[in-house]
Amino acid sequence: MLSDVVQFYAAADAYVGPSLEDAYGLPILEAMACGLPVIAFRAGERNYHSPEKRLILYNPQDGAELAELLRELCSSRGFCERIGREAAITAGQQTWTECCGVWDLLNQAATKKEAFYCPSGDY
Repeated sequence: MLSDVVQFYAAADAYVGPSLEDAYGLPILEAMACGLPVIAFRAGERNYHSPEKRLILYNPQDGAELAELLRELCSSRGFCERIGREAAITAGQQTWTECCGVWDLLNQAATKKEAFYCPSGDY
């Protein structure tokens, strides 16, 4: 339920998403919409990162890199709050059209696949 998710974001100080699998990053956008600073792997960041790209994780398997970004985030309450405010503004500028852009790509790929599909199995 949406209210359950929002209460977890409200209780958090930041969102850390070092996932190798997150192609779009909707949880990142949700966290940003709640005003949380985000540390995310660069593949899932899309356009949601801070302008100075200070919280982008370039190697999610590098614990030292993640620890350094966490230290930076925790070093200044003002910095953390500023990044959170910027995140909320950026999230507010996103549209469902942009979020669903991936769906359009998948439909295009499916259409191309149908054009090459051979019902008899002869390829």
